[in-house]
Order: sequence, then structure tokens, then C-alpha cells
Amino acid sequence: MVFGESGREGGDRASDLCASGGESPPNTNPSPCPSPRAGRGAGWGLGGANAPSPARRRLLGYLSGLLSAAIAAALGLPLARLYVGNAFKPRAARWLRLGPAASVHPNQPALFTVSYVDQDGWRENTARQEVYAVTQNGKDFVVFSNVCTHLGCPIHWDDTRAAFICPCHGGVFGMNGQVLHGPPPRPLTQVRYRMENGDIYVQVGEV
Repeated sequence: MVFGESGREGGDRASDLCASGGESPPNTNPSPCPSPRAGRGAGWGLGGANAPSPARRRLLGYLSGLLSAAIAAALGLPLARLYVGNAFKPRAARWLRLGPAASVHPNQPALFTVSYVDQDGWRENTARQEVYAVTQNGKDFVVFSNVCTHLGCPIHWDDTRAAFICPCHGGVFGMNGQVLHGPPPRPLTQVRYRMENGDIYVQVGEV
């Protein structure tokens, strides 16, 4: 009877310690009080009752991705505009003077070179273009690009053959720009021109 009462008294003391937030005596085995750390881990661990649900984790990931995309767009659009600039906007026509029409003699194509500054986004490039002005009567003119329509090699006028010759692959064009021989698939490209006060002007940037 003595031992039984001692056991009950020990159990009562242990219960009182647990209720007051204390820890069990060092020699008590097993410990009747649960560990406070174990209680915290059970509530906030990966498998705890307060862990975010899979649906909530997906929503948070989606919102994080949207925020990252918005920041990237806010930073990238100004940079893209800086580099691209007005590359996709239509450019106003520019006319450059070749020279006096009187300098072009009938049946003698005259080579002219024009240079101009071409705006490409934020960059400025100096472009160079060569054209041939041709007339058969001194009144009506045609202006051809000197670029072969085969692979883009520069052509030249040959007086002995009375034709435009491409030295790369043997293309031959007549004075009217038509293909006479070789691999070029189409005639020489005509360049728009106009007459102003006796001078020939060409529209650049089309060839």
C-alpha cells in the first residue's frame, strides 16, 4: 500500500509540472511531459497542419513568375527602343543629285556614285550607292543599279561589247537592262529618278 500511494503521488507531481509548463524530473523515465520543440515542429514542419497547400504553392509560383516578367519587360522595352529606334517606321524619300543630264551622252551609260548617311536605330552609317544613267536620245533617261541580280556582284559597262558585264559568273545585260546571257534571273533593277533644273536626282535607299 505504501508503494502504491508513492506512485500516485509521483504521478500527481509530474502532472502538476506539465500543467505549469515545467519539465519532468531528470530521473523520471519515461518523461511524462512532451517536448516543447516537438510541438513546434509538428505544427510548422513540412508535414505540419500549417504547411502551405499545393494549390497555394502553385499560386505563389505563378504570381512570382508574373512579377519577374513585368520587371523584365519594364527594363527591356527601353533598351529595345534604344537599339531598334525607328527601324520599323517608314522612311521619308530622299533624293540625291547625280549631276547634269547633259553629262550623259546617248548610248554611253554614265556611272555615278552617291553617298549618304543612313539612320539605323541609334546608329548612323554612311551608305554608298553606284548607279548607271542611260539615254538613247538625250531626253529620256533610265537609271540602273550597278548590282547584278544574280548574286549581287557589281557590274560594269563594256564599250567593246556594248553591254553591262558581271565579272563574277558571266552575266551579261543589254543597255536596256535586259538579261542577254548567263545566270541572272531578272533584268537590272531600275532606280527611281527625276529631273530638276537640268539635273538628274535619284531616290536612295531602294537598291
